[in-house]
Amino acid sequence: MPDGRIVFVRGAAPSDRIAVEITEVKKRFAKGKIIKRTPGDSAVEPFCTAFEECGGCPWQAIPIATQHVSLEAELARRVDRLQRYGKMDVAMGPIKRFSNRAWRSTARVHCRDGVVGFMGYKSHRVIGLETCPVLTPMVDRLFGALKSCVESLSVRTPFVARLTASLGKDSGTVAIDSKVSDKALVILAEALFQIGHVHGVHLGMPNRVVELGECSNMMDPGLAVYPAHGFVQAHQQGNRELVDHVVGLIGPDAAVLELFCGAGNFTFRLLEQGCRVHAIELDASSVERLKQRAAQLGFADQLSARVGNADTLGESLSADVLLVDPPRTGFKNIGAAAQAAGARLLVYVSCDLNTLFRDLENLVIEGWRLESLDGFDLFPHTGHLETVAVLVRSSA
Repeated sequence: MPDGRIVFVRGAAPSDRIAVEITEVKKRFAKGKIIKRTPGDSAVEPFCTAFEECGGCPWQAIPIATQHVSLEAELARRVDRLQRYGKMDVAMGPIKRFSNRAWRSTARVHCRDGVVGFMGYKSHRVIGLETCPVLTPMVDRLFGALKSCVESLSVRTPFVARLTASLGKDSGTVAIDSKVSDKALVILAEALFQIGHVHGVHLGMPNRVVELGECSNMMDPGLAVYPAHGFVQAHQQGNRELVDHVVGLIGPDAAVLELFCGAGNFTFRLLEQGCRVHAIELDASSVERLKQRAAQLGFADQLSARVGNADTLGESLSADVLLVDPPRTGFKNIGAAAQAAGARLLVYVSCDLNTLFRDLENLVIEGWRLESLDGFDLFPHTGHLETVAVLVRSSA
């Protein structure tokens, strides 16, 4: 803007010439939307026909290498700001790259007024698609099956569905969640279960849950079993390297307190290398599958797992290492958890830079030293980044 304020817009690439309509003005910045764009030399053609409308993959017009340069610069800028709380030599490598097409092994889709698709950018409108280029072939088939059933049954009840492909199977699950109880959704679930590449359907409605078939998925590397409606890392190729990295940082035979453990994305690999793990997770179905799978694999003696809220532990749990993998909202009480555990090493896995650095700032103030920060591009064509931060106590 003429007064020096930065204007944030969606859909442009470096070197583009754009005309922007200002839609929102703040004290230090403004937001706008592109009304005319002339691609520059460094721009690439968006690969999705819904690029202008859909809320996903907003960086499609930016080359992958440029995306990573931008993310690495953002990490460095935030680390520099963190330095004001203490001098730290933070090791930072290049962002790890993975496939950026047909990578998503799970997807969250919406249905409103009979339209199945993804939410529009800054909109409550569902963008109906025939196919999505970032879904794996199996998830795209699940998407097509859901869309076909909704249309053939004329379902109008709004819902959100999680589609997940299962490792080693030519099938996957559909988990439907609705705030409205409607027999039409039960009929939809039954119709979906008749499709050959759907091995389980979970339907959650107020005061009623319907499950058909096997409502679980095995994910890479084939150890953890996830509930159909539970969280799964979408980029399984990238997740393999993420898990390898985190497990390598912790090392063998450690006593680990793992918070937000889910169904065991990191847990089983830690158990494989002789660690003793106390795992806590809020979702009861994930904990149940974690314990059952640990017993099947012969790890029951090394694992203590229970349902619990990491924000209100209210107990002392001794551990060498504290491993946390919280949701996008972060973990404000991480300092208290680290103190209660008496851990020498803290490994923080995050999918949101804002909440990560908010929590890192508090940890550094409380006497922790940030040693390394590694980025994993598990969300190609977006400004999101999976990040692993390693901290040690300053006195160590």
